[in-house]
Formats: sequence, structure tokens, C-alpha cells
Amino acid sequence: LRAAMYLMEMMGGPRYAELSNVYHKLGTLYHSGGDFAVALRFYQEAASRAVCDRLHEGMIMRSTGIVLGCLGQYKLSVQSEKRAFQLFSLILGEEHQLTKASDETLKNFMKAAVAQGNKQVEDEKKRKEEEAAAAMASQIEAAEAEEEEKKKKKANKKKKGGKK
Repeated sequence: LRAAMYLMEMMGGPRYAELSNVYHKLGTLYHSGGDFAVALRFYQEAASRAVCDRLHEGMIMRSTGIVLGCLGQYKLSVQSEKRAFQLFSLILGEEHQLTKASDETLKNFMKAAVAQGNKQVEDEKKRKEEEAAAAMASQIEAAEAEEEEKKKKKANKKKKGGKK
């Protein structure tokens, strides 16, 4: 496919309409192989190319959203899936199976994004509490070390005073 893509771009130019389709197909191959980062790059390239078919644009956005979800980037996956849902609703209508599936996926990504956001907030709160506890412990250790130093000085003064 890469060779075909190269030939298409050379023969048809960088704005050739089918290039987007080839990039999407390559992304799908990498996606099915589990290489999500490479698949995402191909999907993003497909989206950046001229797409004449709005339904195909929706499929690219849906694929991008799913890969982003696989990579744990739920906020971005929600944005991508939302765009796909809007396109499917506009073109196919609310009752079409693809629109319903996109809506369901969008809901799942939203739940995951909220859960991820809550976890990040909790982690940040826990990190701040640990930092505060570490700061308190440092202060306590410093105070104890200072007291210990004072005791040693007092003991040394007594020893010096007792020898004279």
C-alpha cells in the first residue's frame, strides 16, 4: 500500500482524493496489528488530506477516536468521536446503526475521560499531601536536630565548666 500511495501522490499530486482513503487503510492495518501509535499517525494524515466524502471523513474521525482511546487519551478521543457522531447524524440520520454505535462509543469515551480526570485530580491531591507530609517531616527533623545540637552544646559547656 505504501508503494501505491507513493505512486498516487506522484501521479495525482498531494491533493489527490484517494490518498486519504489509502492513509486510512494503512492506519487500519496498523490498528488491527496493535501498533496504535503508527495507526494514529496514518489516521491523522488521512484527516489532513482532502476528503471529498463526508462519510469517509466520519470513518476517519471514528478510527482516530478509537485509537486515541486505546492509547488512553480519552479527552482527545471524545473530541474525535464527537465529530464522527455529528457527521454520521447529519448524513445517515439518528436511527442508522453507525450513528447509534458512534453515540455509544462516545458515551463510553466520556465516562473514561471523566474517570481519568478524577484519577488525575486524586493523584495530584495525593502528591500534594505527600509533599506537605514530607515538608512537615523535614521541619520536625530539623527541629529535633537543632535541639540535639543545643543539648550537645550544653553538655559540652557543663564538661568544660566542671573541669575548671
